[in-house]
This record gives sequence, C-alpha cells and structure tokens, in this order.
Amino acid sequence: MKEKKYNFFDKQLHKIILKSKLVKSTLFELEKIFFLKNEVNVKCLFITGLPRSGSTSLLYSLDNSNLFGSLKYSDMPFILSPNIWKNLTYFLKKKNEDFERHHQDGIIFNQDSPEAFEEVFWMNLLNEKYIGKNLIHYHNINNDNICEFKNFIKLIITLRKSKYYLSKNNNNILRLKDLSKNIENSIFFVIFRNPYHQAISLQKQYFKFIELQNQDAFIEEYMNMIGHFEFGKNYKEFFFGKQKIYTDKNKIEYWIELWIEAYAYLYKSSEKKKNIIFLSYEEICKNKIDYLKSKIKDEEIIQNINLNNFTNKNKGLIIKECKILDEALKFYNLMMNRL
Repeated sequence: MKEKKYNFFDKQLHKIILKSKLVKSTLFELEKIFFLKNEVNVKCLFITGLPRSGSTSLLYSLDNSNLFGSLKYSDMPFILSPNIWKNLTYFLKKKNEDFERHHQDGIIFNQDSPEAFEEVFWMNLLNEKYIGKNLIHYHNINNDNICEFKNFIKLIITLRKSKYYLSKNNNNILRLKDLSKNIENSIFFVIFRNPYHQAISLQKQYFKFIELQNQDAFIEEYMNMIGHFEFGKNYKEFFFGKQKIYTDKNKIEYWIELWIEAYAYLYKSSEKKKNIIFLSYEEICKNKIDYLKSKIKDEEIIQNINLNNFTNKNKGLIIKECKILDEALKFYNLMMNRL
C-alpha cells in the first residue's frame, strides 16, 4: 500500500490556510455566519490517551457506524470552515484512493476517513500559548473558549448531518478536566494499553518519524500545522508539572515514565466524573463488542459498530525487565481493576 504524497499546490494551500491565524479566524467567522445553527442538539464522544493506545482503531470503528460526525481528510486544510470548503468543491471529483499511514501499522485511510484534526481549532483559539519549544503545557479553558468549541462542534454536525460528534485528540489529555465538566451530553473515552507494549510502540514511532521527516521536510511542517507533536523531530513532551527522571529517548524507561505520568494524571482527572470512561486496549481485542456494551449505554451505537479490526499484535511480545516497569504495571493493574 502506497503512502499519500502532497503535490506542490496541496503543500502551498495547506501553508496558506493553516499557518495564518488571520486566514483561519476569518474563515471560522464566515463559517459561523453562514452555517451555525444554535438549535442543534449534540451528543459528543471524545477519544483521548497517549498515542499508540489503539485510539485510531477505536475512532475508525465508531466512525464506520455512520452515526457520527467527525473531521475527515476531505476537510483539509479548511478545518475551521469545512462547510464552506465542501460548497466550494461540490463539483470537483477527486479520486478517493486508499493509503497506508506513515506509521506503517496497517491502518488504511482515504478522503472519507476521520482524523485527529481538532487540535487546529485549539491552536488557533488559544494562540498556541500552551505550546512551548519542547513541551505542551496543561492549560485551563474559560467559558468563552467552551462556547466557541461548542460552535465548532455544531458546524461539524451540520456538515455531516449527524446528531453525534466524534473526536480523537491526544492533546485533550491536558484539558480533560475542563472539557468533561463543561461539555453536556458527553462521553470521554481514555484508552490505555499495557505500558511496556505502548512504550515500545511510542519509541519505535518516534524514531520512525525522524527518519521520515529527514526524507521529506513537509511531513514535519504538516505535523506542526495540525498540532501533532507525538513523534519525530517536532516531538513535544506532555508536561504534568514536574521534571522527568529519565530523559534519554533511546531508553525504554523514558517512554514508560511518560506512560505513568500521563495515565496517573488522567486517572486523577477522572475522579467522581461519570462521563470519563477508561478503556483497555487488551480487553477490546479480547472481548470486542461484549466489552463495550458495559461501557456504552446507547443501544444505537452498540448495534452499529464493528470491532473486528482490534487485534492484539503484541500478545507474544516478551516483556524485558527494566527500571520503573514494576511501578507502571502496578498502575496498569489498578486501572484494569477499576474497569
């Protein structure tokens, strides 16, 4: 399966739209004037967690039910004005090819596939103030921010003609408290995976994307424009308020410590909040829809999703002893017991 390549025109259009706050903000205001419907009643389902947790597989499974409205590759680069973009391109017929994503993990996408583009909204709204040179910081969201986010959600729902909004955004880790408190009719799925398996995958993708970005500079530029800082040369670490003990990304301990910090933070953020639900990747792979039935009470969703794409590829992976792994596994078991 080939990888998607952007031609010169595509690259220039992405840069013009996504690099200019003035352009994005103007298009968003026009989008609201022409397409915002305040009477829209929306149910929201958000997926978050560290990368390599199975979040994209869950996103695809839910989206394939045809119940949800989500951002798709076809909306690029007009993420803040997708209704305008759809009307402008209504008579254009693009070849809808299948591609394997750069991760080379078997996940295939095309123009109709959902993707984690929501961060473009937050970067524009918050002027990227939470994004440092090497870190992404925890940040609070005020009532005006929430109001604008709800407007953005309504615009996506209007575009997709759906009553459910679906989002996958790993950066929502750092705004989970405010979002879960202020977005009505919402469910937040925090998906996690065996810490050793997830750490191995994080480390592998980090170096894979460095190699890819060295071969094609636009990949790094593209990831910066959409707020994807998980891997590669533009990697930025989630900052939870304290300095890391392990700093060498060549060592698996670095990635395991990141796992501990992220999920401990998410675990604490979810206390006494019924709309934050932890999902085990291993349990989804093992029990498929039967597992999700205990988590999702909406029969319409349960009857229309297919989880056959969940296969635990790390089942036979030998876990090697390393520092702080025992601590990570204890916390992993704590989360598993809470399910």
